[in-house]
Amino acid sequence: MDKRPAIYPCHTPRWTLSKLAILVSWAAAITLVAAAQAHYSDLSPEQQAAFRSFCTPPGCNPTSTWEQSLNASQRLEFGGGTHAIGTVSIGNSITGLDEISNFVNIVGSVSGVQSPDQFHLDVIWRDTSVGSFNVLQGWSNHLSWLHNGMFGYQQNAGDMPSGGVVVLFEKSNQAQGQFHIDMRFWGHFGVDNGNIDKNYGTYCDWYGAISGYKPCPEGIASVEQPENPIPLKLKSTAAPLPLLRDSVKAFLTTWYIDRDLDTLGAFVARDNVFAYNKGQFTHGLTSMSAWKELFGGAFVAHTSALHPAALGEVLDNYQPPTMPPGTKELTYLNAGDDGLPKDRFAIINVSSLPPGSLLPTPATQERSSRNRSFLVHLVSGYHSEGDPTSADLAIVVYLIRPHIGLVRETAVTYWIREEGLWKLAAYNGTD
Repeated sequence: MDKRPAIYPCHTPRWTLSKLAILVSWAAAITLVAAAQAHYSDLSPEQQAAFRSFCTPPGCNPTSTWEQSLNASQRLEFGGGTHAIGTVSIGNSITGLDEISNFVNIVGSVSGVQSPDQFHLDVIWRDTSVGSFNVLQGWSNHLSWLHNGMFGYQQNAGDMPSGGVVVLFEKSNQAQGQFHIDMRFWGHFGVDNGNIDKNYGTYCDWYGAISGYKPCPEGIASVEQPENPIPLKLKSTAAPLPLLRDSVKAFLTTWYIDRDLDTLGAFVARDNVFAYNKGQFTHGLTSMSAWKELFGGAFVAHTSALHPAALGEVLDNYQPPTMPPGTKELTYLNAGDDGLPKDRFAIINVSSLPPGSLLPTPATQERSSRNRSFLVHLVSGYHSEGDPTSADLAIVVYLIRPHIGLVRETAVTYWIREEGLWKLAAYNGTD
């Protein structure tokens, strides 16, 4: 959760460097979403009541605070976020918005930081909230590796793992937490993963238009992927291997150390997500061109000084996600004596996953939709109950270290055994 103090715009101004930085951010955000609910009256009565819980200092006027003190990105985050969680039915006419006691901080676009520190709403939950979200149909446990000490639940909107509303709770104090909206899949966890403006087509598909914002677009617009030149590329002769652990090491070394995107193609399974969906997620690219673009998208800085020499400089020490109370911890096929992975990556025992977290539940398999159909295909074609070491489907997770010129994310990778060799079938960056 964002640890910055709450922004109370009605306090007497004190001209500090931090407030000057806020003003700079405010001005920059206006250029992003200039028309984002400019008027307090655009909010529904329920949203206005929620905003009044944020505007708490003595003398705070909700209308002037909304229209003059919040930037456009903050207004869109609050309006879009509260609209989305307000569509979540808890039962007995109670919605997800009713589970929030008050709002602490509104975090929209923040220049220079990664997605986990942008686009979310810090809240105080009610005593009933954990139990309410835990039992919602279609929701599942959210495995969060980048929000240390927090557990939560994910909506799985559109039958997409982690898609839609994600609610998080501090394990040490379950009243404190946040929620955000995940809107991208089968790619990197980029800075705009939770950006409603940049993903408005997807948002509309799930929740409808936001009052006072703009009409929903025709269809879902494609997302522009920036070109990232790869610095200091080396030639690799690596190839997929019969042992999963060895194949993963060779793949990661080829990608992050050698940066040989051409050789990486040898690690991609013929049965992969881009080939299976026949161009749906590739914006007209061939399957292999889409993979090459994805591999290149990992690099966000272009200086040779940032070129790592070993995987230990790229991958963070693996830390298990915080699990909800009463939920069993994950287990790993590459575990050491302490039960944790002995590598910087984790080969997760698929049978230890909470249902619906990274693989579809049986109910989802029956109604397979466009985003999750490939995972249903993987489960039906490669997963088998029993000894996990003999299965043909594996999930490998690793965390990218910060400040090394790479997208900061938890990488969830799906591997299959194809003709005796372990190959990559799908990649998803997540929080």
